[in-house]
Amino acid sequence: RGLGDVYKRQLEKAAEANDPYGTLNFGLAYLSGTVIALDREKGKALVKKAADLGSDDAASMLESLA
Repeated sequence: RGLGDVYKRQLEKAAEANDPYGTLNFGLAYLSGTVIALDREKGKALVKKAADLGSDDAASMLESLA
């Protein structure tokens, strides 16, 4: 397993646990495509989920992702 796989799994666990910070970071990882393969739709969905979980940072970012 590569470092990217380990990082992705940690972020997946955070999102599954409804952690807003981890969910936002998972979304940003998909949006950047640096450690996890680029997937703008998954990234946007995760940022929205983080906002729904109470992340003010994610809520602010949603406007720019629209």
